Amino acid sequence: MSAPTRRREQLRRQPGSRTSLRNLLWAVAAAATAPVASATALDCKKVVVDGQTFDFGKLAGPHTVVTTESKPPSYYNTTYTLDICAPLKRKDKAEKDFECPEGSRVCAIIHHWNADKKADEIEQVIPIAGGSAGGDYESWEAKRLQPTGGEGGSSDSQDKDKGVQITLKGAALYQQREQLAVVDFRCNPKLDGTEGEWESEDEYVKPSADEGGDDKKPPAGGGEPEKQRKKDGAALIWDGYKRSADDKTDTLYLTWYSKYACEAKVEGPGQESSHWGLFTWLVVL
Repeated sequence: MSAPTRRREQLRRQPGSRTSLRNLLWAVAAAATAPVASATALDCKKVVVDGQTFDFGKLAGPHTVVTTESKPPSYYNTTYTLDICAPLKRKDKAEKDFECPEGSRVCAIIHHWNADKKADEIEQVIPIAGGSAGGDYESWEAKRLQPTGGEGGSSDSQDKDKGVQITLKGAALYQQREQLAVVDFRCNPKLDGTEGEWESEDEYVKPSADEGGDDKKPPAGGGEPEKQRKKDGAALIWDGYKRSADDKTDTLYLTWYSKYACEAKVEGPGQESSHWGLFTWLVVL
């Protein structure tokens, strides 16, 4: 028996070698399901996760969700605006203290309406994601999503509401707290992703009891927690802005239903062979 053959036999008989191989396979499998972090700038037209490419280029530009919260005699209205493809740019010339830093991808502006003073003031401006001067956003990661049967998902599609989750990180701390935006892009082949969007130019939207939807009585104390002002069939859903007490992190959660979050279909070998080619026709003739 040659030396290489003896060495292979020794490794085969050692139980530790099998354990090491098994651990290696487990590690590879775990890595395959982990989020894909990137050190390159986010290209919304080419988000690649697990071999699937998602093109969100048609969703370029600012998109907004508006929430309201009541703490009588004060009311708060927050405009969350994001652009998945480029840094945000204000149409009007706002004061520096009343806009997010240059390069921001996600920005929250909190308006305060005091009923006694009948005054509307900007109370806070929170840069949630982006913020680098160059605008090339590099701190992001993505992972595949499985169906959940969410409110905007499609019931007649094999994809249902599968999709991709993109997490964006802020370039700097806000009030010594890390900021994150987690956007779940969910497949709905019937929606572009712009449907039912609330029109807002950072103007205050006063609460109204006669609006459809969230017109429940306020809880004890006369207040009402933060909730989205939402139109029927809205594609962009606000899932909360949550403050963690443990790791000093604030996270904005959004769900975005769109046909651009549907996975591309790949033709199988059986489908390819069903086509009649020119050579086949020549043989038949």
